[in-house]
Amino acid sequence: MGILETIDERLERIEVALADLAERQQPAPTAQPAQRPEYLDTPAAAALIGVSKQSLALWRSKGTGPAFTKFGGIVRYARAEVLEWMKENQR
Repeated sequence: MGILETIDERLERIEVALADLAERQQPAPTAQPAQRPEYLDTPAAAALIGVSKQSLALWRSKGTGPAFTKFGGIVRYARAEVLEWMKENQR
Protein backbone atom coordinates (compact mmCIF):
# COMPACT_ATOMS: atom_id res chain seq x y z
CA MET A 1 0.00 0.00 0.00
CA GLY A 2 1.46 3.31 -1.05
CA ILE A 3 1.55 6.53 0.90
CA LEU A 4 -1.04 8.15 -1.37
CA GLU A 5 -3.53 5.34 -0.72
CA THR A 6 -3.03 5.78 3.03
CA ILE A 7 -3.62 9.53 2.75
CA ASP A 8 -6.74 8.96 0.64
CA GLU A 9 -8.14 6.52 3.23
CA ARG A 10 -7.50 8.97 6.06
CA LEU A 11 -9.08 11.82 4.11
CA GLU A 12 -12.14 9.66 3.44
CA ARG A 13 -12.47 8.82 7.16
CA ILE A 14 -12.13 12.51 8.06
CA GLU A 15 -14.81 13.46 5.52
CA VAL A 16 -17.19 10.81 6.90
CA ALA A 17 -16.53 11.96 10.47
CA LEU A 18 -17.13 15.62 9.54
CA ALA A 19 -20.37 14.76 7.73
CA ASP A 20 -21.55 12.77 10.77
CA LEU A 21 -20.65 15.65 13.09
CA ALA A 22 -22.49 18.15 10.91
CA GLU A 23 -25.65 16.00 11.03
CA ARG A 24 -25.54 15.79 14.83
CA GLN A 25 -24.95 19.47 15.49
CA GLN A 26 -27.98 21.42 16.62
CA PRO A 27 -28.40 24.96 15.34
CA ALA A 28 -27.51 27.57 17.93
CA PRO A 29 -30.58 28.91 19.72
CA THR A 30 -31.48 32.37 18.59
CA ALA A 31 -31.90 34.95 21.29
CA GLN A 32 -35.41 36.31 21.59
CA PRO A 33 -35.55 40.08 21.68
CA ALA A 34 -36.81 41.40 24.98
CA GLN A 35 -40.49 42.06 24.75
CA ARG A 36 -41.66 45.50 25.69
CA PRO A 37 -44.64 45.61 27.99
CA GLU A 38 -47.93 46.49 26.38
CA TYR A 39 -49.19 49.83 27.69
CA LEU A 40 -52.82 50.91 27.83
CA ASP A 41 -54.23 54.41 27.95
CA THR A 42 -56.84 55.28 30.59
CA PRO A 43 -59.92 54.38 28.49
CA ALA A 44 -58.45 50.99 27.52
CA ALA A 45 -57.38 50.20 31.09
CA ALA A 46 -60.81 51.23 32.41
CA ALA A 47 -62.51 49.01 29.82
CA LEU A 48 -60.26 46.08 30.75
CA ILE A 49 -61.13 46.48 34.43
CA GLY A 50 -64.79 47.21 33.72
CA VAL A 51 -65.01 50.63 35.34
CA SER A 52 -65.39 54.19 34.11
CA LYS A 53 -62.44 56.42 33.22
CA GLN A 54 -63.47 58.66 36.11
CA SER A 55 -63.25 55.77 38.62
CA LEU A 56 -59.79 54.93 37.37
CA ALA A 57 -58.72 58.58 37.65
CA LEU A 58 -60.11 58.74 41.21
CA TRP A 59 -58.25 55.58 42.20
CA ARG A 60 -55.10 56.99 40.64
CA SER A 61 -55.38 60.18 42.71
CA LYS A 62 -55.98 58.14 45.91
CA GLY A 63 -53.20 55.68 45.09
CA THR A 64 -55.56 52.70 45.33
CA GLY A 65 -55.81 51.60 41.71
CA PRO A 66 -53.39 49.72 39.49
CA ALA A 67 -49.86 51.03 39.08
CA PHE A 68 -49.42 53.55 36.30
CA THR A 69 -46.62 55.36 34.55
CA LYS A 70 -46.48 58.80 33.05
CA PHE A 71 -44.72 59.29 29.75
CA GLY A 72 -44.33 63.01 29.23
CA GLY A 73 -47.41 63.67 31.34
CA ILE A 74 -49.49 61.01 29.57
CA VAL A 75 -50.80 58.28 31.89
CA ARG A 76 -50.25 54.69 30.78
CA TYR A 77 -50.93 51.36 32.46
CA ALA A 78 -48.87 48.23 31.82
CA ARG A 79 -51.40 45.59 30.78
CA ALA A 80 -49.66 42.88 32.84
CA GLU A 81 -49.77 45.08 35.95
CA VAL A 82 -53.47 45.85 35.47
CA LEU A 83 -54.23 42.12 35.17
CA GLU A 84 -52.13 41.40 38.28
CA TRP A 85 -53.92 44.18 40.20
CA MET A 86 -57.27 42.71 39.18
CA LYS A 87 -56.19 39.26 40.38
CA GLU A 88 -54.97 40.64 43.71
CA ASN A 89 -58.20 42.59 44.25
CA GLN A 90 -60.68 39.80 43.56
CA ARG A 91 -63.27 39.13 46.22
